[in-house]
Amino acid sequence: MALASSVQVVLGSLAFAIFWVLAVFPAFPFLPIGRTAGSLLGAMLMVVFRVLTPDQAYAAIDLPILGLLFGTMVVGVYLGKADMFKYLENLLSWKSKGAKDLLCRICLISAISSALFTNDTSCVVLTEFVLKIARQHNLPPQPFLLALASSANIGSSATPIGNPQNLVIAFQSKISFRSFLSGILPAMLVGVVVNALILLSMYWRLLSIQNDETDAAVDVVEEEDVDSHRFSPATMSHITSLNSQKWYSRLETINVQGSPNVHGNMGHVETIRNRLSSNENEIHRVPCGTLDSARMLWKSCVYLITIGMLIALLMGLNMSWTTITAALALVVLDFKDARPCLEKVSYSLLILFCGMFITVDGFNKTGIPSTLWDLMAPYAQIDHARGIAVLAIVVLVLSNLASNVPTVLLLGGRVAASAAAISAADEKKAWLILAWVSTVAGNLSLLGSAANLIVCEEARRAPHLGYTLSFWSHLKFGLPSTLIITAIGLILIDDHICCVGLTKLFRWCFLRHGCYVPQLEGKSGQHLQLICDYLKPVHYKQHSYIVREGESLDAMLFITQGIIWNFTTINGERRNKCIEEGNFNGEELLEWGLDSPALPDLSELPISLKTAKTHTKVEAFALMANDLRTIVCKSSFCCTSCSFPALMTNQEDI
Repeated sequence: MALASSVQVVLGSLAFAIFWVLAVFPAFPFLPIGRTAGSLLGAMLMVVFRVLTPDQAYAAIDLPILGLLFGTMVVGVYLGKADMFKYLENLLSWKSKGAKDLLCRICLISAISSALFTNDTSCVVLTEFVLKIARQHNLPPQPFLLALASSANIGSSATPIGNPQNLVIAFQSKISFRSFLSGILPAMLVGVVVNALILLSMYWRLLSIQNDETDAAVDVVEEEDVDSHRFSPATMSHITSLNSQKWYSRLETINVQGSPNVHGNMGHVETIRNRLSSNENEIHRVPCGTLDSARMLWKSCVYLITIGMLIALLMGLNMSWTTITAALALVVLDFKDARPCLEKVSYSLLILFCGMFITVDGFNKTGIPSTLWDLMAPYAQIDHARGIAVLAIVVLVLSNLASNVPTVLLLGGRVAASAAAISAADEKKAWLILAWVSTVAGNLSLLGSAANLIVCEEARRAPHLGYTLSFWSHLKFGLPSTLIITAIGLILIDDHICCVGLTKLFRWCFLRHGCYVPQLEGKSGQHLQLICDYLKPVHYKQHSYIVREGESLDAMLFITQGIIWNFTTINGERRNKCIEEGNFNGEELLEWGLDSPALPDLSELPISLKTAKTHTKVEAFALMANDLRTIVCKSSFCCTSCSFPALMTNQEDI
């Protein structure tokens, strides 16, 4: 993309610079209006400076992302009312076997809860309880607070609903919830384990000494303490009474001189706590050992609806409408005025995203990000280790300087387009690398993510349990942990997530040995590998039509399971043919693509000479016409004048 006019470049850069300064330093002395107002100011300036038209500004707002974020927050509110987070706290203390066991539990529970309920929510809910357990067992709070914050960040990387940048990536990449989960989950699990091992190695002696001093008679936190740990707005109300200058003077006490990423996030903490809390008249205290059956039934329904939402997401249903549907189902199930619960939603965060979408889109229109990426792209290709390392370093640095969400908005499309020029599989890998690195980057320093600062501030303000987690003590752990875990995750993702690698191997073996395709005879291994990269799994129900005689043929199928019947008419005579697993259907498409003297034309697809209908349920690998056209161009079957980026599509590997 070429640079815009000089006036647009200057004015667009000015608007983006104002947004960036207010996002990084929301209490900027000359304009202390905060991040949310700063994002709206940047958006407004993009329109006033005519970098964007009003219609373009409205179009830049990604409503599906906002819908998913809203639905997730509402579901979190009702899970809080159903005591989900109290049960998580009980898991931390149930039959605890000492300090090291507790640290490992915190890492695991923090990671899982963050993947399902966002990392900020998990940190708000669990921090005070972790402090309470540590104090009661005479344990040092520092390793447990580090475990909570760092594992929350790592765990949130596994799902699109784990953190805001993952939401953006999931929608821009069109990667399904299940595919996103399967892509990041191995790296996340290994990362949590490695993170726990690093903490244990750094604090082994400290945990061992403290463990010897622990009163053996105290095994768990008293139930009374658990019940009394309420998520009341009052516990966070003092934050609003602090003006911006007092807030920054507080940060100086933890050796923080400035925040490139999280300043202003604590204004969002109160809303998170509020939407997890219940009003006093909504809290049902029950006698020991008994629960009201109606409330128990209601809580069970809340959990079932949440599980149903997760199953629907795994099935590939629309993520935004799935979460909104679950949220509304919980509202109806509650059978009360929903206003108190809806007021706990962080609307300031939704407005922040609106302004950010417009501001970043305007900055993209100036052409500056594209120009800078064009200079860096040759060194950040993800088809070799050096390129992946360069890309990871860039994302790591930008995520700590400019925050992870703007980094994803600025780099996401460009990184994916560059990777798509290599292969469709590399395009998905690029998105997953971006999700992994931008999220784990939050562990680098205390200011790397909102979750870190939430843990720090919640710990410092906890009544009778206050503990200050300093900037340097976090950096001492965060720097090696971030570098090691990022590298391990990149190795797993570069392997294309183990199971994908096995699937690709199966595809290769299937084409080379599973069935004989005359049109592929004599083709090189490079050509067959390209075909393997673009194959994708498809499923057909019993007695369903795949293609009818006389229709355009847009896919070739390699059957892996099931039976297909072919029906054709020759000289007025009807003929049938049975195609079983290990065979194929639609070979005319290969003739259209591989035997064409020029680049195949999608407007001139071959006509199917037979009707294909499933006899049983059928599983197959499909080679689509558009993908075959891309393969023909990339494998030098045609002239080299074809435009690679124009041929790339958002194909999703398994």
